[in-house]
Amino acid sequence: MKTAVALVLCGLVIALGVMGCGKGKDQDDQQPASEATSPSVPTNEVTPVEATTTQGSKVVFPSGDISWADAVVSFTPGDPAPQRSRDPNAALGEPDYQGTDDAADEATYVSLGHGGELVLELMDNVLVDGEGPDLAIFEIGPEVEPILLAISEDGKNWMIDVGRVEGSTCAVDIAPFVKTGQHFRFIKLMDAKAGKSNDSDWPGADVNAVGAINTLSFLPAETTK
Repeated sequence: MKTAVALVLCGLVIALGVMGCGKGKDQDDQQPASEATSPSVPTNEVTPVEATTTQGSKVVFPSGDISWADAVVSFTPGDPAPQRSRDPNAALGEPDYQGTDDAADEATYVSLGHGGELVLELMDNVLVDGEGPDLAIFEIGPEVEPILLAISEDGKNWMIDVGRVEGSTCAVDIAPFVKTGQHFRFIKLMDAKAGKSNDSDWPGADVNAVGAINTLSFLPAETTK
């Protein structure tokens, strides 16, 4: 009798195992995660990039491709205004001036005009104060025409005269002008009215690219204007 009962219980255990304990969907009718179906974990590895100014200075951007200005907020040409290289979008992205001075090369930078003003925005990162220079401005030509720099957190309130780019200098340290924890998305470049090229088709400073050396990344959804 005991043998018969034992056989019956064993049969029930086997049957339950077949019906409810095998591989398949879980109690919420969801496919269990596996090595093949689970989402991959991002590595968050960043490859620094190095860029060279037309004056021969090398600048390293630790945060890589996100470092460059992404959008034009406004452009007000100076007087006299540029007759060529007038597209402000040419100042976006990484430096791409080759020094060939042909039509293709003229499209890689924007001339501000005498006293002109260009406002750019960082869309996937913010400028912050860190060790050493924080922001680099790539101005083409053998002699950099002076540019006045202002930065803003919201595009409305500006910290004027944060720096002055001239001569062979292209990088600016914002440390003396900012508070701990501040971060900036907007960059204003103003031709300093040196007047060195007013008799040409490219008066004022010629901006090829702007990049944040010390920067933090963020998702666009995290931004608020």
